[in-house]
Amino acid sequence: AHVPHLRLLIERSGLADGSRSVRRALRMLEVCLAAEPGRYLLSRRDDTVAVVLSVDPQTDQYEVRFREVQRSYGGDELSTEFGPVHEDDFRVLDQFQRQRLAELLEERPEAVVISALRARGGRLTQDDLRCLLTPRHLPPEAWTKWWSKARSALKRERRVRMEGRSPVTLVYEESGTDLEGQAGANLQAARTPSQILLACEGYFRECRAIREQPKTEFVKRMVDEVLRRAPDLRRDHPAAAWSATLIADWLIDEHAPDLGPSGHGAEFLATVDRPAELLPAVEESKLWPRAVATLGAVLGQRAGEEFAAIFSRAPEGLCEQLAEVLVAAGQTDRLAGLAGDICGNPVEYIEALTWLWKSSKAAETFSPPPLIELLSRMLDALAQVNREPQIPAALRNRVRQAVRSALGAARYRRFDECLAQIDEAMASTVRNQISRQEGLGAAVPEDLLELIRKRFPGLWAKPKLAPWENDSVIYVTAAGLHQREREIAHLVNVEMAENAKAIGEAASHGDLSENSEYRFALERRDMLRSRLAVMQAQMLKARVIDTHDVPTDHVGVGSRVRLVCKDGGGATELTLLGPWEADPARGVYNYQAPMCRHVLGRRVGDTVHLNLEGGERAYRVEAIDPGV
Repeated sequence: AHVPHLRLLIERSGLADGSRSVRRALRMLEVCLAAEPGRYLLSRRDDTVAVVLSVDPQTDQYEVRFREVQRSYGGDELSTEFGPVHEDDFRVLDQFQRQRLAELLEERPEAVVISALRARGGRLTQDDLRCLLTPRHLPPEAWTKWWSKARSALKRERRVRMEGRSPVTLVYEESGTDLEGQAGANLQAARTPSQILLACEGYFRECRAIREQPKTEFVKRMVDEVLRRAPDLRRDHPAAAWSATLIADWLIDEHAPDLGPSGHGAEFLATVDRPAELLPAVEESKLWPRAVATLGAVLGQRAGEEFAAIFSRAPEGLCEQLAEVLVAAGQTDRLAGLAGDICGNPVEYIEALTWLWKSSKAAETFSPPPLIELLSRMLDALAQVNREPQIPAALRNRVRQAVRSALGAARYRRFDECLAQIDEAMASTVRNQISRQEGLGAAVPEDLLELIRKRFPGLWAKPKLAPWENDSVIYVTAAGLHQREREIAHLVNVEMAENAKAIGEAASHGDLSENSEYRFALERRDMLRSRLAVMQAQMLKARVIDTHDVPTDHVGVGSRVRLVCKDGGGATELTLLGPWEADPARGVYNYQAPMCRHVLGRRVGDTVHLNLEGGERAYRVEAIDPGV
């Protein structure tokens, strides 16, 4: 029945007489043979779909209907404008079978994904799929639940492969692939240890999902592939190469013990001059327990010393595991010394600092710094990376993320515990510091301030005070502030660094119970830390003043006051500045001193009684000028 039609098509296509190119003739045959009533065609210009209504081979007329209009085409024009399209293609469902699409979304989400993949050349991301479906076919609020259902169904669909995460990439292959084929492709596409580990974990997760046992032979192939990557990784990133060998050990120990004993990680370390330096650079948290155990076995008796040396630079989660090793080895004194080093350099050691803040069983075995000191150091680190433009963007973002995460951990539990240990004046300082910090996001500062409000409601209800009566602020000139910063830098970088070195040297002498040098060094460390905490707390209160801030109608902070003794004893001048700039020999006094409180607020012509020259006398305020 179709032979006359076929012969007629061949004749019209020009294939027989050569009136058209072979490519064009074959295209016309392909389209016209597929153009049967009820079949769908896709525009070559865009995603427009048409359904074939009728075909008249004798007159070479093809009647097609779009969603809104109907039109006739000749065979040559039809093949030029359209190509065949599968009836399950998403564009067909979207334009002609909306009811069926709705049913598939509800009952067979994997079929919708496959139809979308066919429409997109066999590859699209999770985000692409979401844009395709919402809000046109699926309410935005229903997306998460639907995607979870679709993803579960796709795990049993051998024609679709899922790669990566955030976002997941979907790949469609009509012939399909088995689980090992998909996992092998994912492993081949992986470039970093994190991606390699993700590909391996994905295989075992999929096996569990379909209740199949991992194939030992395939696990061996994965081990061989991972070890094959190690030399290439080593050239640029030795820690990444070590991570690869640790992944191989994990594959053997956890999933294929019949392959023989592991030990590739230890063998790799034997070829490295300073193996402990690799540990802080291992990025995969799943590998940390194995990395610590492997390195500890290789280092032997030197493990405690080496672990202590790299502790401050380790990621937060790794700090906990290193601390557990040190505690188990009876080296809690090393941890106590490390805490001082960490507080002395909060930007570089930010993750170790947040480990101290969050606390742990290991941290409870020694006396960590007070919570307010740790909070001050975290906020100080945040202020430093926000203030200094030369700090690399990656470090700035890491500090911001670490501090934000630490403060918000466990619904702000540690922050609330810290508030319970301080007074209202210190709480006011913390409030001011948080209010002007960048990098904490939008929600975290609001939540922190609300916790302060609940514990210290008086901070939001105090009457307005004269500037010099506000104990939560220390007024200082720019020069005075810079001098104080230099003093803190000297304390941290010189005195505390020398003390940390002294602690280490004293500890190396052994028998700490009879070591007077070690005890003295620890006492000095505590004194330096206490001194640093006071200076940092004061810095948080600092507010810089200049000439424009100094009142001229009365004596205020920053004023230079000329006083004339009323009994003829001559005149004297006082300059009232902050406590860090006081120098009585030059006539500069701390505005917080009791004597200065008698002068503050006075106006020209007022009388004030002061003890300036060995006895109390009456002085008249002669003149008031800015002293800044």
